[in-house]
Amino acid sequence: MAESNCKRIDMELDLDSDVELLARLTCAGLTTAPSGQETAVGAFKVDPKMNVPAKLRQKVLSLLQRSRGIGKPEIVPYVVHLVKQSLRESEQVQQCALQLALVLAEHVDPQVLVDTSESILAEIEIVFWPGGGVVAIGTATPLAFKCFGSFARQLSERPSGEGRALALQSAPRMLALLGSNENAAQDILEALGGLVLCLRGTEENERKEFVPLLDRLVMAPRAVVRREVLRWASTLFPPSSPEGRYYALRLLGDKDGDLAKAAESALSAGGREAPPFADMCTFLISRALPSDIATGPRLLSSNCEALLVSASSASPMTANLPALAAGFSRGDLARALSFLVRLAETEGLRAAEEDRFGSSPHAPKKPRLSMDTCSAEAAVAFIGLLDYLLADVLQGASAAVTDEIADGLTVLELSLQGLLLAGSMSHGQADIQSGVEQRAELVLMGSQSCPEGGRGTLFRQGGTTMNRMRQLGARVLGTMAELPLCGGAGGPGLRWLGILEPILAKTVSSTFADCIAGGAALAICELLRSGVRPACQEMQHCRLVLKLFLLPQAAADTAAISAACNGLRRLSERTSLVWDSIDNLSAASEDSVVMSRQALLDRVYQLSAPVTEGLGNIDEAELGAGSRELIHASWRLLGQLASWGGDGFNDCIDKLIAIGLKSPGEEALAALGLALCAAASDPKDPLGPVAASRAGALMDRLLKMQESEEEKPETAPAEDGAESLAKKRALAAERETEQRCAAVWLSVLVRRLGRSGLDVASLPDQLPRLIRAFVRSMGSLSIFVADCCLKALCYLYRLAPDECRSELLKSLFSSISNRTVVSNMFVGNPETDARKEATKEREAASGGPNSLKIAAKERIDHVKDLMFLARELQHPPLFIALLDQPAGSVWTGEVLREALDLQSSCMPESQYCHLCPATLQPKLYTFMFHSNAMLRQSVIALTSNYFGCESPQALSSQKSLDWHDLAKTMVSTLGSSRVATREAAVHAAQALFRGRTWTEVDFIIDDLWTIIVKLMDDMETRIQAVVKPLLRMIRNLTLRLCDIKVTPKKDCEAAMDAIIPLLLRFCERYKHAQPLCFEVMRELIKAAQGTTLLTHHVQNLIPPLLISLSMLENDALQYYQFHVNKASEEKGKELEAARISSSRDSESAKLIRHLVPLVTEENAQILAPRTRESLARGVGANTRVGVCDFWVAVCAERPMTVPTGGVVATSMLRAVAGALLDPHREVRTGAASCFASFARRNAPQELTKVIFERLLKHEQEFRTDDAQRNSYRVSLARALHEVCKRCDDSMLEAELKAAIASKAFGLRYSSETEVKTGWELLWSELCPTTSSGVERYCREICTELADAFGDSVSRADKVDTAKAVSALTAQLEKVLPRPKWGDDKAVTSLHAAVKLAVHSLPTFDGSGVLVRALADLAAVMNRRKRNEACAGPTPSEDSIGMPLILAFCSKGSLPDRAAAAQAFLEAVSATRLWPPLEDAEKLYSGAAKHIDTLEEEDEKAEREPGVPAPKRHRGKGSSPAEEFLTAVLDFWATALQQCRREVEDEGDLEPPEEGELAAFVSASLQEFLAGSLTLRLSIVRLWKHVFTHFAGERLPLKAMSDQMCGQLAAAVQEATLDTRSERLRRPALELAAALAKDSSSGGGKEALLRGIRHETASQEGGVAQRAVTVKAWIDRIDPITAEQCVEQLSTLRTLAESE
Repeated sequence: MAESNCKRIDMELDLDSDVELLARLTCAGLTTAPSGQETAVGAFKVDPKMNVPAKLRQKVLSLLQRSRGIGKPEIVPYVVHLVKQSLRESEQVQQCALQLALVLAEHVDPQVLVDTSESILAEIEIVFWPGGGVVAIGTATPLAFKCFGSFARQLSERPSGEGRALALQSAPRMLALLGSNENAAQDILEALGGLVLCLRGTEENERKEFVPLLDRLVMAPRAVVRREVLRWASTLFPPSSPEGRYYALRLLGDKDGDLAKAAESALSAGGREAPPFADMCTFLISRALPSDIATGPRLLSSNCEALLVSASSASPMTANLPALAAGFSRGDLARALSFLVRLAETEGLRAAEEDRFGSSPHAPKKPRLSMDTCSAEAAVAFIGLLDYLLADVLQGASAAVTDEIADGLTVLELSLQGLLLAGSMSHGQADIQSGVEQRAELVLMGSQSCPEGGRGTLFRQGGTTMNRMRQLGARVLGTMAELPLCGGAGGPGLRWLGILEPILAKTVSSTFADCIAGGAALAICELLRSGVRPACQEMQHCRLVLKLFLLPQAAADTAAISAACNGLRRLSERTSLVWDSIDNLSAASEDSVVMSRQALLDRVYQLSAPVTEGLGNIDEAELGAGSRELIHASWRLLGQLASWGGDGFNDCIDKLIAIGLKSPGEEALAALGLALCAAASDPKDPLGPVAASRAGALMDRLLKMQESEEEKPETAPAEDGAESLAKKRALAAERETEQRCAAVWLSVLVRRLGRSGLDVASLPDQLPRLIRAFVRSMGSLSIFVADCCLKALCYLYRLAPDECRSELLKSLFSSISNRTVVSNMFVGNPETDARKEATKEREAASGGPNSLKIAAKERIDHVKDLMFLARELQHPPLFIALLDQPAGSVWTGEVLREALDLQSSCMPESQYCHLCPATLQPKLYTFMFHSNAMLRQSVIALTSNYFGCESPQALSSQKSLDWHDLAKTMVSTLGSSRVATREAAVHAAQALFRGRTWTEVDFIIDDLWTIIVKLMDDMETRIQAVVKPLLRMIRNLTLRLCDIKVTPKKDCEAAMDAIIPLLLRFCERYKHAQPLCFEVMRELIKAAQGTTLLTHHVQNLIPPLLISLSMLENDALQYYQFHVNKASEEKGKELEAARISSSRDSESAKLIRHLVPLVTEENAQILAPRTRESLARGVGANTRVGVCDFWVAVCAERPMTVPTGGVVATSMLRAVAGALLDPHREVRTGAASCFASFARRNAPQELTKVIFERLLKHEQEFRTDDAQRNSYRVSLARALHEVCKRCDDSMLEAELKAAIASKAFGLRYSSETEVKTGWELLWSELCPTTSSGVERYCREICTELADAFGDSVSRADKVDTAKAVSALTAQLEKVLPRPKWGDDKAVTSLHAAVKLAVHSLPTFDGSGVLVRALADLAAVMNRRKRNEACAGPTPSEDSIGMPLILAFCSKGSLPDRAAAAQAFLEAVSATRLWPPLEDAEKLYSGAAKHIDTLEEEDEKAEREPGVPAPKRHRGKGSSPAEEFLTAVLDFWATALQQCRREVEDEGDLEPPEEGELAAFVSASLQEFLAGSLTLRLSIVRLWKHVFTHFAGERLPLKAMSDQMCGQLAAAVQEATLDTRSERLRRPALELAAALAKDSSSGGGKEALLRGIRHETASQEGGVAQRAVTVKAWIDRIDPITAEQCVEQLSTLRTLAESE
């Protein structure tokens, strides 16, 4: 039963605002009261119970889920207690309880959120995972975790620390649950998702507590657990802490691909924020090694011993190093070391400046590391980690050389980079430096006992990869040799030379020099380059390398010769030892013949033979990798040797250029560029005048090459034919090659100048030429050349003096064409259809689109976009900053990186403030959302490298960035003139303003809304497409700022004060913004329910909401309304009613109802004039109805706001009275209810005054328009009915009641049904019965009716009033005792008004009703009985209006004539002023003649042959003609009945003279024969009345002839035998019986018998029989009639006997 009762009331419950109902409902599901509430009374009293039925509790929980009021402080303890009790029930009840808890989390009051969360979450833990062990998964368990997370999210939004305290307490247990309950991982994540939000801003000591737990979970077998570890690590630890990067490093190589990508993203997050190198090293080693292993210097020594044992063993073996910690693999270790190397490079720790002109290092983001900043502990930790990779290298497995292990590096390469870094860190630490030296020696040279055995990296066999490793290894030895403790006598450098020299000497003297010789040569050159100077032996070592280089190609491996070439070049970069070794060679020496300058140069040229002999390109596929490297090395050696004067500078340049023109490959051009730059340098004084002069000359030479297309003249006259075309193509190809080579070499040269700082005097003058050269080649089809030119422009800006940079940018911008291709015919080059078709034809002819041309065009467009961006931000240097950003490139070879390094930035960090000052940060935010991907990537790269922000979120959250500037810049950018910028700003604004608080946007909210409203009306389709999400964002932002649940009350009030006027202003000014503004206002009102936030804004919100009722309606409805009204007025009214009903159910109407409780007396006074204006000039019927409904609700719900007799009540009463005249029915109906509501709020005198002035007397405005008058009367009836129904007798004065009743009485008889119904209802409200009402308000009614006749010009209105007069006279006749109505002034006045109206009006359809009213009034005023004296003076026919009434009997339509005849009869009968019988006969004659005329007209009317004339008059039942004839005959028969044998009264007539009775009978017989059944029945009854009267007065019928009597008898017999209707047969028998009973002399019996005899005799004479004998007549009567008329038949049988 309880369940069925709940179902029955389910839809009727108010579960939001009715606190008492919520309390009773909650208490119904409780067995005990909550703690501390045992003494509660009323609705909060809980009756103790043993238990509650599960179904009932489940239903209660379900009902409470629908309520938003369960979060109120007074009800929360009961809801919490109900949830806690329900969690102990079955799973179905548990589910409902948890769902209720979820709802409670969303709606709980912030004041009790903490206590509520603590209580519910504690209960959930006890029930579902007691003790934090294994969770028993049930149907309710997922909801439990979800509920836990929901409360945690709510706590995370509070500024206090309750959420953090909960997370610190619960997160470890929840993470432990995650690790031990893998099957419930997805559910536990729901709880963890809320807890992780609470941990933002935790202290470092609190975060440290999670590290052991995360260490254990990071090794969990399920990917979902490991992913959660990554999320928690990213949330808990900042990017600048080791923990923030460690777990991402561990998961970087996860077997789950998605998790690995997530780890990679987490590792790259944070921008420039990175943990300190030293802290990262110590943290990693503490995680990589077990805790029981010491990590100090002892670890280094023990590891070194293990490595020595592994290196000196006869067969490869694994070094006996300490085991790694559980779960920490070699792959994890490699990734950690790779990260440390990159971190060290970022912080500035790298090898000493060994190559001033080498590849560009990464720009340090932090101060350079030294032993002051990098402790010995960090160095020890790094080396301890590195030992594990070194052990793999010493083991000698090929995988260490070939397989990539981290970041694209092999174990060997990563180990060598680590040694290079370790050597730099060991500076000043003898023990550490010694350990690094030992490790470097072991890895690079192997065991001292057998260095050439191949175990050392320098002596490993291999191709290109090993060549690179040998070079890197040699640089490690050189770096170590440069350290102060190692450079003196007896240092490792000399020892290493002592080891390497025999190896190289032995290899050179052998039959074939292999890779061992190459490694030794490289190492020797690096050691010599580092300053290791063995006494008198340095030239000897150099000559050994020269011997290797000069060996014939067949006697040496290509890799060995290439290594020697690279070593000699590296050595020549710092010293002239190569030339010195040759020049100081004595003539007697054996090597003097082989080793000379010319021999060395010849050898270099010989290595270039494949190119100079016409092979052309030196791609790997043609020459092989080894040969290619050897050729590159020879070119660079040639240029480096030329810088020492070994060959003439100009000759060397010419030779290198000639070679380059035959080798157009990218790497070849880069290598030749390095060679040219080396040749143009001066190693003795790199920054001296000689170097500057050489660089200037080379620049001029290359510029001339680049400009050859413009300056080179034609060498021969043009020829015709194919030969000429081939020559032109060859010449063009030659020029293109020259320009291509010159552009690349200029790029290499400019880069070298920019990095070295060499001051070239002619550079300022050459800047315009250089710019033109680079811009010209920038549009080349070669992507490589274009990239070189773009990078060269950056270096050129770096080289230019400060005073020249502005002009440089001007020249650069002017050199780039600004012409665009757009769809506008008047801007740029119009992209017409013809142009598109031509482009398609060219592409089809050439075999399809040219991808190179497309790429070139996209490149130029990108440069233009960058240029436009710099101009738009009004900072031209930004263009260089954007061009200079690092980008991915396919040209990443060693030579390409050293020559051009297209991937790296070239501008120094000192120039960042100039290129992109911090003031541009707010402006750049927008362009991080640009639709152009290349531009967007450039901006993101710029912010990442300059400001450490890789995302818009990071940029906007920077502490150094002023939020006010960013917001203002964003708003101004939204109004940019460029469409692409506006589009980007639209996207940017969504991300920037989403989730902001009021204090952050209070200064900008007005401008933000303004520009967004303007964007809504943007003409660009691109903006229209993207602005919708922005509208949703501003809508949600506005609603959240005004939501007291998520915004502090003070801020919420301030937001309301600013936003609501803003929305109202936009609604008024911008039509296109009205839907959005109204939607926001509706949501604001919904969210503010139950608060007072909107109290001060009600007067501003109500008017636009009322307007929105019509404005937001579909425009098509008005169109439909017009056409429906035109087709059918009734259907139009139905549609209008449906529209009004729909508007009453709309959101705006609901919001207006929500605002009613907030109306106060003050804002009601403000609202009154505004709503009056809407009521009078509303934009639609919906608005006017809404105004009425609003005030009805205010009067009903907030009566105190409208004081009785106040200004609001009085003014609105008058205004609503005017609305009753509205042409729309629904508006009139609403106005009627509203008028009644205000009527109760006014004094009776004021109400009476308003009704008289604005309603009752206002009808005269519609004197000439029946439709409007009737509409007004309908509304007036409803209004007055509502007034009478709602206002008691104390409110309605007697005068007002009388006026309303008099009005109602007359309009009750309106011909309009709606008017009649309305006023009939009103009359019933005032008067219980009609007679009582007439008796009470007779005088007022007469006055009102008289006024109606005088005021109205409408004939229809006069007719309706005449009906009311007739009804009034009928009621006056009933009054007893009968008053003297003739003496009543009101009645006589009414009679005079009616008489005047009848007299003044012309004849029209309906005039008979007025005549009847006149006659009725005359009758009621002058009625008297026979032989009764008059109450007053005897009335005359003129005073009564008899002639006037009689005149209407002969004019007008047939119905009006019939009415006039009946009226005349009524007046004459009442006044007994009977005219002579001849006047009655004249009246009939005129009527018959008129009808005859009408019938003749019908006969004469044209019709089809054989079609009889229609019966429209005589012979048609109830036709107007027969009605008229009946009335006239009735008057004549009544006049005959006034004939008396003896005249006793003034109204009696003398007995009829001869012929007067016969005339009546003859006329009636004539009409009887031609008439219909109805007319015959009337005539039979008239005969009966006349003959009965004559029998009573004993007046003889002798005046009737026998023939007439026979006709009468025949007519009577025919009527009695008529088979059509019993209605005629019975009256005819009664007439016959009445005649038979009259046995006086000459009476009826005698007349009847005379007639029968006459008819019988006529039959014998051959005339057709019309009557039969009485006996035959009786026999023919049907049995049914005979049975019904027994008495009459008995009389006739008596007559038959006497026959």
